[in-house]
Amino acid sequence: MVCPPETEPALSALALFGLGVAALLVGFVKTGLPPLGILIPVVLALSFPTRESVGALLLFLVVGDVLAVVFYRRNAEWGELARLILPVACGLALGAVVLGSVDDRMLRVVIGSLVLGLVVLELLRICYAGEVRVQQPVLRLGLGTAAGAATALANAAGPIMGIYFLSSGLDKARFMGTTAVFFLAVNVSKLPVYVALDMIRWPYVRAFALLFPMVLIGAWVGRSFLAWIPQEAFRAAVLVLTAAASLSLLVF
Repeated sequence: MVCPPETEPALSALALFGLGVAALLVGFVKTGLPPLGILIPVVLALSFPTRESVGALLLFLVVGDVLAVVFYRRNAEWGELARLILPVACGLALGAVVLGSVDDRMLRVVIGSLVLGLVVLELLRICYAGEVRVQQPVLRLGLGTAAGAATALANAAGPIMGIYFLSSGLDKARFMGTTAVFFLAVNVSKLPVYVALDMIRWPYVRAFALLFPMVLIGAWVGRSFLAWIPQEAFRAAVLVLTAAASLSLLVF
C-alpha cells in the first residue's frame, strides 16, 4: 500500500537526477530502440537500490508505452501477441510470487545469461537460414514465461522480447508496433502488484509528476531516430545493444 506523504522522506538529488536520465531514456527506447531499455535499470542502480528503482521506473515506462502505442499501434502483429498471452501471464504470476524475496545480484546474472543465450540463438538462426526458430510452441512458452517473470522482477523483458520479435521476421515498423502494445499491456498489469508490494511510494509519485516531461522529449528524439536508421542497421543495433546490455547485467 502507498504510504501517506508525511511519512516518506524526499528523494535525494542523486536519485532525482537518475530518474530524470531514466525518464529521457524511456522515451527514446519506447519510440526508437526498445532493447536498449535494459540499460535503464543500470542507470537507476547507480542512484538507489534496485528493488526501489523497479517501482520508481514503472510509472515512466507506462507513459512511454502509451506514446509508443499512439505512434505505432497500426503496425502491431495482433496474432503474435495473442499467442503470447498465456506464457507471459504465467511468467508474471511467477515473478509476482517471488518478487519479495529474490536476490538482486542473482536475478541480474540469470537474466543476463538468458539474454546472451538468445542473442546466440538469433545468430545461429541467421547462419542456418531460419532453421532455428523461437516461434516453435515449446520455445514460445519458455521465452514468454521468462519474459513475464523478468518484467515482473526487474522491468527487464525488453531484450528477451526484442530477440523473439526480431526472429519472427518483423520489419522495424511491425517490430515497434508489436512491442509497444505488448509492453503497455504488461506494464499496466503490474501497477496493482507493485502498489500492493509497496514498491510505488509517494516520493516516486512526486518525482514522476516533476520529471515525466523528460519522457516526451526522449520520445521525440527516438521517433526521429527510427525514421532515420535503415532496417539492416536497426537489426544489427538490436543484436549488439542487447548483447552489451546483457553483459552489463552480469558485470554491475
